[in-house]
Amino acid sequence: MFQFPVVYDTMSVYDNLAFPLRNKRADAAYVDRRVREIAKMIDMEGVLDRKARGMTADAKQKISLGRGMVREDVSAILFDEPLTVIDPQMKWELCTQLKEMHREFGHTMI
Repeated sequence: MFQFPVVYDTMSVYDNLAFPLRNKRADAAYVDRRVREIAKMIDMEGVLDRKARGMTADAKQKISLGRGMVREDVSAILFDEPLTVIDPQMKWELCTQLKEMHREFGHTMI
């Protein structure tokens, strides 16, 4: 996860989250289940059909986080100051979500 979020602006939030799984040619039903599960965790389930273009920096950062978390075969996530461009309230919320995800998945987060 980078300081400045990397998302595909022409894709929907759903497609951004599904991208890593589709690249691995995962089964469509698995992709859908996993994307919806991660979207719920990052509190973006209500915007899955929206394009990433025009979303706020914190929303894009959540998409970037979700893309890193969507694959179950990942054992470590590397952060490059992902909270720098986010407003203070959202920074606190995202830190809380990261802690919850760390507890749930057990990924090493650096």
